[in-house]
Amino acid sequence: MTDVLRAVLIGAFGGTGAVSRYMLDRFVQTRTSSYFPFGTLTVNLIGAAALGAVDALGSISELSKLIASVLGVGFLGGFTTFSTLIYESFAMLTQRGTRLSGFANLAGSIALGLTAYLAVFELVRRA
Repeated sequence: MTDVLRAVLIGAFGGTGAVSRYMLDRFVQTRTSSYFPFGTLTVNLIGAAALGAVDALGSISELSKLIASVLGVGFLGGFTTFSTLIYESFAMLTQRGTRLSGFANLAGSIALGLTAYLAVFELVRRA
């Protein structure tokens, strides 16, 4: 596969991931009565777990490496959102009465995301 075709696939899957992120984030956030960004947290944890599976599968064959790059860089790159995590955490950190939630969002997202990635990576690798 050429680099151009790979780039086109990554772009197409990235757009699909971004739309999926928006829809899932809104679905989750509208069902919570909290200012806490549960939608972003959900998206990022699902993305971290899925990336763990994609990375584990990517070590199997050349075809798996292609699929891993398209899904990992493309779809999951568009799906997950570090910038929104930072923006929402900053907003909570700078508002009186929500600073603890801002720190919890940052620390929890990183700790839970890493745990989700590692757990799924190991499960898929050992399967």
